[in-house]
Amino acid sequence: MAAAARFTGERCLGIISPSARPLSDVLRKRLEVKLGKLAVISPGNVEELHDTVARSKDEYPLVLVIGGDGTISQVVQHLDLESQILAILPSGTGNDLARGLGLPRRTDCYLKALPDFVLREIDVWLMDGRRFINSAGFGLDAQVLATMASSRGLARQNYVAAFIATLPGLRPLYVRATGNGEVLVDGDVWWLAALNSPFVGGGIPLAPRARLDDGKLDIVAVHACSKWELLLKLPRVTRGHHLKDPRVSCHQAARLTVQSSQQPVAAEGDGELMTLYERRIALVHAGRLSVLCAAAGTR
Repeated sequence: MAAAARFTGERCLGIISPSARPLSDVLRKRLEVKLGKLAVISPGNVEELHDTVARSKDEYPLVLVIGGDGTISQVVQHLDLESQILAILPSGTGNDLARGLGLPRRTDCYLKALPDFVLREIDVWLMDGRRFINSAGFGLDAQVLATMASSRGLARQNYVAAFIATLPGLRPLYVRATGNGEVLVDGDVWWLAALNSPFVGGGIPLAPRARLDDGKLDIVAVHACSKWELLLKLPRVTRGHHLKDPRVSCHQAARLTVQSSQQPVAAEGDGELMTLYERRIALVHAGRLSVLCAAAGTR
């Protein structure tokens, strides 16, 4: 449930991703009107970011991420869920969590809506010891992210372009996924995704019914078919029309266990590539996180 939020007089830690523009004095002052005294850092590496967030618990009740999903993911790993609140000023490539929260993605619109921002509690999940709040995926998703990480030009910035570049070398993945005391998926899939938010890949509504605060993951499986069929499904996925496709299944679960024939298995959590070595991979609820977001009607 959303609640009014006022932070004037509090201290706020702002973390800028390396790809974001430096914070101007004008923008800083406008943020401080709502968020309180703002200390801004731009960590030189992931280790520095983790250390800074881990040490911020006692001094900063509010942590503002100025960046995209990758920076948010790194911050969330060490945020204190009991005492700290997350705020997000979207400035990344995909901004999928910001979309799920209904945050304005243009800075001028964001600042205009900021006085009416409210607190919302959302679910946090754990996979192989790593927190995620937007999505986790196996198969296609992880391979596309690997393509983006190793590419230049359009395939580095655009999920659809990276998908097309990945397709020739793509291989189906056998998975057995269980949740709610039953087998949800058992067979070859191109993609198995567990979503807390509707969006992946820069606004693709893979799980249009997903909610960030319902205590459940939306499990979407794209079952094996020809690569030509897979390519033809892409426009339906980008428009959110894929759930009626007989090759796509969708479930909800409060806990998911995934087994794969591939060892180790590549996965992604909030856009971060992972290599998992366990035969049984559990995705479990790990608590709730307070997030500052736009009130309904101002998004």
